[in-house]
Amino acid sequence: LIHRDIKPGNILLADDGTVKVTDFGIARAIDTDTVTQTAAVLGTASYLSPEQAQGHQVDARSDIYSLGVVLYEVLTGRPPFQGDSPVTVAYQHVQELPRPPRDWNDAISTSAEAIAVRAMAKNPVNRYPSAADMRDDLLRARVGEQVSAPAVLHAEETALLDAAVPSAPRPVRTENADRRRRSVGYVLLAVLSVLATLGIVLFLASVFGGEDAQRVAVPDVLNRTASEAESLLDQRGLEARVVDEVYSDTVDAGRIAKQVPGRGTMVAPGSIIQLSLSRGREQVAVPELVGLSESEAIAALREAGLLPGTRENRFDEAEPGTVVEVNPPAGTPLARGSRVDIVVSAGEELVRVRPVEGRSEADATFDLEEQGFEVIVEREFSDSVEEGIVIEQDPDAGTELEKGAEVTIVVSRGPEETEEPSPEPSPEPEPTQDPDPEPTLLPEPEPSPSE
Repeated sequence: LIHRDIKPGNILLADDGTVKVTDFGIARAIDTDTVTQTAAVLGTASYLSPEQAQGHQVDARSDIYSLGVVLYEVLTGRPPFQGDSPVTVAYQHVQELPRPPRDWNDAISTSAEAIAVRAMAKNPVNRYPSAADMRDDLLRARVGEQVSAPAVLHAEETALLDAAVPSAPRPVRTENADRRRRSVGYVLLAVLSVLATLGIVLFLASVFGGEDAQRVAVPDVLNRTASEAESLLDQRGLEARVVDEVYSDTVDAGRIAKQVPGRGTMVAPGSIIQLSLSRGREQVAVPELVGLSESEAIAALREAGLLPGTRENRFDEAEPGTVVEVNPPAGTPLARGSRVDIVVSAGEELVRVRPVEGRSEADATFDLEEQGFEVIVEREFSDSVEEGIVIEQDPDAGTELEKGAEVTIVVSRGPEETEEPSPEPSPEPEPTQDPDPEPTLLPEPEPSPSE
């Protein structure tokens, strides 16, 4: 449906607030402010679209342009283009850019200004695709949400007309004029913007918005508590329904993490808005990492949804490069994305052997054991080193060894005792037994001659 003649004169506002659009099909008597073209009635010059003024084929976007002109006049208290004749005004609609509404009244919101300017784009492609889209932006502006229309740049007006064509007079700013404009602007903003912009203009958008006319924009309830979301939706005539709980890395537990439909979606009053409550960040268990290489441990952390934290090297008997400690330990539940610290083996610590030659066995043993070595003691005689003193060590002093390695010390037993050889006793002669003396035979006395 294309009305072709949207203007304030065709909008009726009843005492009870009811808004009606009249004069559908504009074949009617022509007044001094109406332009005609052979076989086509174009509409009222102050509100017609550029394509109407040029006699081109029109579509629903032509009505959007006219609606933008109405909104412009509601906001500023004046039409965007003025001239001495309908032809002059029509030509301005084709060739000139309207002065930004906020140039007339800086109390106008930037959102309302952007909506009016987009609706009045010269090229239909740059306007709202449909009245429903324009209505959606108006609803967003009404609740302070960001609109889709681009912000208006306040630069000096650039005329596209030839010098021979009269243009709208440029506003002359004076202190009194500014004061009057602001005063009128605040009245317009307070009365017309509320009653007209949010009433008449929204109604017009609804009339040409088809079946979507009575729909409302879904508010943003993300990161709110369930009760806050329910209250906000209820204010729009919508129903909140919590359907599930989900993990969220960005929304605290107990708050709304997801809503369907999303913010700004136009839905029928009474529609159900499905809400998902956040359970906070997902909890995952720290995997077993001890014994893995550093790269394997990092891969395991990432696979579990965790991140590597600080890395520390430590001397350990484990193979260099392997993880020897994890903090927090394996099995600890953490929020997904948390960091886990690891300690990596640097191999066993090498210790420089201290010199102990010439020291007592007790001192040498204590010193070496303090370094973490295992002391092996050997002893031998020495003619030059007193007993109990270390003669030599193996390995030599200054050698680097792992803790727990063996260090041998040789301790003097003193000079070896040697015994003087005692003289061999001469053998005692064996006692000889004197032979029994042979009896001496006395000679028998010779008989005396007397006998």
